[in-house]
Amino acid sequence: MREIHNLMTIGEVAGSFGVCVATVRRWCKNGKFSRVIRTIGNQRRFDPDEVHEMLHPTGGKRIMVGYARVSSYDQRSDLVAQAERLSHYG
Repeated sequence: MREIHNLMTIGEVAGSFGVCVATVRRWCKNGKFSRVIRTIGNQRRFDPDEVHEMLHPTGGKRIMVGYARVSSYDQRSDLVAQAERLSHYG
C-alpha cells in the first residue's frame, strides 16, 4: 500500500468530484470505492489512482457523440443528411 502522505483525504476526493464530503461517505458505504484505507484515527484515505480512474473512465481517450434532430416529420430528409455529415465527421 502507498505511504499515508500520498493518499487523498475525503475532502480532496470530494473536491475532485465537485460533491460534498457526505456524498463521498455515502459512496464508500455503497461500495463505490474499493481501495480505501482507514488511519489509526479512523479517517478514510483514498488511492489517487482509483480516483483518477473514476474521473476519467475512458483512460484519457475522448469519446465523440453526434446528435442530429429535426423539428417536424416533414424534415426527415434533413435528418438523414445530418446523420451522414455526422458519420463522416466522426
